[in-house]
Amino acid sequence: MKLNFELNPNNCVTLYERQQKYLTDYCISNDQTNIFAIYHPRIIIGWRTKDLYKFFNKTSTLNELSNIVINNNYICVASFKSSTVIVINIYQEKEEINLRHRNSYIQSITFSEDSKYLFTLNQDKILAIWNYKREELLSQVKLEQNFRYLIINQLTIKTTIQLINKSKIMRRFRNEIKNDFKFKDSQISLCDDFYLEILKNASIQLISLQTQKIIRKKQNLLGLSCINFINNNKFFYIIFQNGNILLFQTSTMRLIGIIKNIYNYTNIQVTYIKNKIAILGNNLFGLKLWIVQ
Repeated sequence: MKLNFELNPNNCVTLYERQQKYLTDYCISNDQTNIFAIYHPRIIIGWRTKDLYKFFNKTSTLNELSNIVINNNYICVASFKSSTVIVINIYQEKEEINLRHRNSYIQSITFSEDSKYLFTLNQDKILAIWNYKREELLSQVKLEQNFRYLIINQLTIKTTIQLINKSKIMRRFRNEIKNDFKFKDSQISLCDDFYLEILKNASIQLISLQTQKIIRKKQNLLGLSCINFINNNKFFYIIFQNGNILLFQTSTMRLIGIIKNIYNYTNIQVTYIKNKIAILGNNLFGLKLWIVQ
């Protein structure tokens, strides 16, 4: 039986509404237990989702915070006016790791799914892979200018990359984008085994990273806005311009849920675990959270 759920003010909670005008970015943990938000210029706040208890409240040493991500016991924050990112243990409230990414400002940050690595992308389009616990730079890739839409793990822009360790995939993207301008408006979401590709805003292809073959395809999906993998890549979701979210099983592309009325919100974040969907979004009246059973 498919899930069918409509979002409205009566089935959500609002977090820290009185500081809404200072809200810069936010994230929800994969296990749906914690939510973190950053407020201008350098305040970091964390809540438990089960009771909305505010268990984390810290002023960062990094000013003009612009990005925050979470994975397990760590959060990472970055500033659009700095080349440094800071990793914080959320239970010790200690800024214990500082990573400096050359002399170019940070554009995006994300953790790997296994929490071992951190990815940073700066304004010079250099993608760096860190072993952040050892403060060690493992690798970095200079992305071509054709990747002007590229950013890591953001749902509101053209391209999403969660894990990037397959150089042949990067070469394929570079060649196709260079040779065919229709790809400049496509969106790509990568994981360990597959990637999803939106073509001409109306169809999706699930492609194997190993064989480069199309595994499954869905067509006639007009109004696609963005796509992303969730729950260790077992599922993926699509956000449509009409305000609906569709949830699919990755292996079969079977539709398992429809969530409606999301069009009033920006920077939508979705997680799925143990048959619970958590949706986090922002509008003029505050940061909203829905838990859909």
